[in-house]
Amino acid sequence: MSIVLLTMMGCKEKDAKIELSEKITAQPPEQQKKSPPMQNKPIEIKVISTINYSESVTKYGKPKNTEDFLIDEALPESRIELYNIYTKDQYTRRNINIREAIWSLDSLQNITVWYEKDSEIYRPVHLLKWEKGSEF
Repeated sequence: MSIVLLTMMGCKEKDAKIELSEKITAQPPEQQKKSPPMQNKPIEIKVISTINYSESVTKYGKPKNTEDFLIDEALPESRIELYNIYTKDQYTRRNINIREAIWSLDSLQNITVWYEKDSEIYRPVHLLKWEKGSEF
């Protein structure tokens, strides 16, 4: 779609002159150029297992899913490995606040990283690579 701006020159309607002043091309929103998505670096297991949550998001982009929860006796099967990190005594004596973040590792696998809240920083405690489409 094109928009043409016209300028009327003169005072009398009969003698009005039309001057083409500028041509602007407008496109529907779906046809307008969009910025390409930000390209993040491929996830490096050795790196993501050592950097905090904020650094991971900066380096690898926003995870496709996040969830915060407390460790208790009723963790679902997908989080069962956290019982190898924390004893029952640890999670019953104090609240252990965990942030679970899931990124796409490649076309076949996802990676879940669990971070424990330490003051205001989430530090990595464990990770798991798993096949996309897996059911826990």
